[in-house]
Amino acid sequence: MKIPMSSVAAAIIVTAASTGFAQTPQPDTRWRPWLGCWSTVSPNTTKPVCVVPAAGTSAVDIVVVGDGKAASREHIEANGERRRSERDGCTGWESAQWSSDARRVYLQSEFECPSGQKRSSSGLIAMSPQGEWLDLVGVTLGDNTGVRVLRHRTMGPTPIVPPEITAALEGTAPSFRDAAVRNSVGGAVETAAIAEASRQLKPQVVEAWLSESGQEFTVDAKRLVALAAAKVPDRIIDVIVALSYPTAFAVRPSSGAPGLLTRSRTAFRNAGARS
Repeated sequence: MKIPMSSVAAAIIVTAASTGFAQTPQPDTRWRPWLGCWSTVSPNTTKPVCVVPAAGTSAVDIVVVGDGKAASREHIEANGERRRSERDGCTGWESAQWSSDARRVYLQSEFECPSGQKRSSSGLIAMSPQGEWLDLVGVTLGDNTGVRVLRHRTMGPTPIVPPEITAALEGTAPSFRDAAVRNSVGGAVETAAIAEASRQLKPQVVEAWLSESGQEFTVDAKRLVALAAAKVPDRIIDVIVALSYPTAFAVRPSSGAPGLLTRSRTAFRNAGARS
């Protein structure tokens, strides 16, 4: 029996369309609070930063937009696996994984340069109670660790964002009425979350996160015992105590460190990577 050519053509079209939809990245719902375009809260940075879905188990691309096009793109695959990477001639690995409560992403990396210089970093993607995206990274060279903090706020549709980014975000980014989604992710930080972060990150990064988050902390004897039992470093506990008594202690925001906010996300992560 002959099959009409029109039927064959229709089948091919349907198959091609189905394949196309199957290849479209389906965003991990845990990324939903971050999807969209943001403006960086810094007088030295005016370029929008967009978080768009990417192909992978739990992946996004963080795209810095300049002059109406993608100026840089960083791929983050939050599956906990080490991914080989190269930066400025230095080779190593990077990894990202969700926190156990799915409210933060831990970032780790190690690189070695041809000169023998080694560089490691640990970072955190988090949300503040006000719905601001906090992007922190601590880079360690030898015995020195420097921390950079970037704070981002959501921005509405803008013509300076490339059409392909707008298309990638269509139907995925929360609207301004969904601010509660971001605020809930940035809700109260419990003792278990602090203990977990202290195991995953450099102490300096955890300190920066706590001091920059805008959280209101209350410390009593029970919580101090729980933090100590969880082996949270004393220096982090000291910061929590200081944040609990703001009239008695002053905690200098990490973003106030000279020069840190003048550097881009990629430039800071690449610091020391050149041989």
